[in-house]
Amino acid sequence: MVLAGVPAAEDSTVQVSSSGAAEALHALSVMTAQLATGAVVEDLIVTTTDRLLLVRVVEPAQSETALLVVTVDRSRCQLAMALRAVRDAGTARAR
Repeated sequence: MVLAGVPAAEDSTVQVSSSGAAEALHALSVMTAQLATGAVVEDLIVTTTDRLLLVRVVEPAQSETALLVVTVDRSRCQLAMALRAVRDAGTARAR
């Protein structure tokens, strides 16, 4: 479920991105669980030739989990700075 999004050229883009991010994060969570390392997936980063897709697991309230999904223009930002901004936003929302 999309809780909020910035209107894009096509509204379905936000829905598809969010759904795909949730499925990818679930697959990564299952993979890490099978490794039995005790690690928990915090972020998912997908890079394409022109975009960065950043997904962060956040807890908007106690015992609730949500995904913060951000897509940015790769030519206008640096990955490290974008990831830091997403982590900061995820932490701020969780408080």
